[in-house]
Amino acid sequence: MKTDTRARIQQLIEKNGRMRPFELQKALTISAQAIHRHLRALSENGIIEVQGSAPFTRYRLAGSPEFDDAFKWARARTAPKGFETLVCETREIFSARLPRLKSFVKQGLPENLLPLVVSTAGEIGNNSFDHNLGQWQDIPGCWFEPQVSGRHLWICIADRGQGIYQSLVKMHPKLKDEETPAGRQNNAEMD
Repeated sequence: MKTDTRARIQQLIEKNGRMRPFELQKALTISAQAIHRHLRALSENGIIEVQGSAPFTRYRLAGSPEFDDAFKWARARTAPKGFETLVCETREIFSARLPRLKSFVKQGLPENLLPLVVSTAGEIGNNSFDHNLGQWQDIPGCWFEPQVSGRHLWICIADRGQGIYQSLVKMHPKLKDEETPAGRQNNAEMD
């Protein structure tokens, strides 16, 4: 019976984010040589990307961003240390970092799209400040991290503020929970 090992490797990497060869070998119960042969083929075909070098090599899907640190920072009970270069503690710091997006023109971002990218990122980042004034969990500010993966520009903006639901419930106190879209609730309940 023939199995599609490469498809299984791709599924495992998609599910877990990044994986090391020995993790894939263990999950699939095949030899190290077979894993490396499949990883090389998937990499050559542009399906996965290599990160790092031996013995710390990891593989991830090609073209996908890596925002693990942003998720850890945003979800931690207390703000983790060591990310100061990615966190904009004030709106002024955030605004001063937006022009750095211009450097992505050299990496393939069409110059005519730059104003749209900067204004969109600026609007989202400003919302972090506008909707959290006095409502930060601990430290004020937002995470701002642009990166290129594959042929795509990804921009991650996150904050440790009160969240969208808390902002909305102030305007609509009868909003049931974070999961129920307002359009599905009975209009009489919304006042």
